[in-house]
Amino acid sequence: MADAPASGAPVLDATDSAHDLAKEHGIDLAAAVKAGEITPTGKDGGVIKPDVQKRVDELANAAQAKADAEKAKEDAARAEAEAEQARQEAAEAEAAAEAERAAAEAEAQRLADEAREKAEAEAEDARREAEQARADAEAARQEAEDAKAAQREAEAAIAPSTDGTAHFSLAANAEAGTLYIGSTPRMLTHGRRLRLPADAPAVVALVERGILVHA
Repeated sequence: MADAPASGAPVLDATDSAHDLAKEHGIDLAAAVKAGEITPTGKDGGVIKPDVQKRVDELANAAQAKADAEKAKEDAARAEAEAEQARQEAAEAEAAAEAERAAAEAEAQRLADEAREKAEAEAEDARREAEQARADAEAARQEAEDAKAAQREAEAAIAPSTDGTAHFSLAANAEAGTLYIGSTPRMLTHGRRLRLPADAPAVVALVERGILVHA
């Protein structure tokens, strides 16, 4: 067995078999020799010595480990790229879903607002119609009462007096006022006909003064 050089680097026979074995294990023999990792000796009939074989195996294992690490790195990068793509697609899908939800909510709100506005308008129309109906009913009732009152006055005007009373009205040029017959006040206004006791002194006096006239 050849001695190792003073540097402590492993010794490798420089025969073809050594080169072939190093190549088989993925070892760049020339680079290893140049780096001082392996020293060719050209001795021992081209057989790699046990300590050199161990070093060759270590270098081969290191090269394989490096290749595995590179592959793992590439796999990790590819997996990360795929994961990023998946995240991007998920984000795009979420954005699209959110846009659809927002559009659906906006449409639902629009329809709800339209329905509410329509219901409010219909309720307002119904309220106005009800108020108009009440006003019409009140006007009809008042007209009926006025008609009854006019009928009563007309009947009273043509009815013969049996109690000594007669119809009087305020003269056109007289001022409106209050006539007291006893303690009973009677309002004298233009256009109003009153049945008064014809022989009452107050009535007689107003007739004589031209304030009251027979109606």
